[in-house]
Amino acid sequence: MWSKYLDASSRLHDLERYLEHTQAYLHREQAYFRDEAHSDLEIEFLPLYRDTFPPILNASVIISVAMLLEQEIRELAASLIAALDLEIKFNDLAGSVLERFRILAVKVVGLKFEDTRFQWADLVGLFELRNCIIHCQGMLSVFQRSAVVLTFASKHEPLLVVDGQAVPTDKTSEVAVRIASWFLLVAYASALQHCPGPNSHHLKSVLQREKR
Repeated sequence: MWSKYLDASSRLHDLERYLEHTQAYLHREQAYFRDEAHSDLEIEFLPLYRDTFPPILNASVIISVAMLLEQEIRELAASLIAALDLEIKFNDLAGSVLERFRILAVKVVGLKFEDTRFQWADLVGLFELRNCIIHCQGMLSVFQRSAVVLTFASKHEPLLVVDGQAVPTDKTSEVAVRIASWFLLVAYASALQHCPGPNSHHLKSVLQREKR
């Protein structure tokens, strides 16, 4: 599990670095059009860097983070089932990937997710925001679980709502990465309490360091 955690954290870190580099590029372009470009060019192209590209970038990050988490949730579930020799299959459980994992991890295995910096509601909000973006282009009026998205937004203030459409911002992406990072750390640390291995102390030391 230590190696799985390192792999997941590495991929999430790569995504975070990509976001940082791309945001820096967009900010440089905005500054160029604001301070140096010919006024006609600024009028023509600045909206692309101010209004068009950032929401596309941030929506792609939300979707990518949710996909990474779904992959890791399935991997961790399979590891728990194998390590504890459970007579159950992940797909036997009902609900979404996240709902099935929570049933398996909390109710079946008995993992503890007690750190206050991890909240299941944050993870649910992140997944529902992803669903809203993919299936409804962010239009809250036609998304059945829009209340979950709005609750998520009111807690973290990561969204703009323009004419009823949820528009992810730089902060939305940063919040998504932070939620994913903390979930992975707490989930794998909790799993190792039930399935200790030769490298369990490494992940426990990381968790202790993060708590300081």
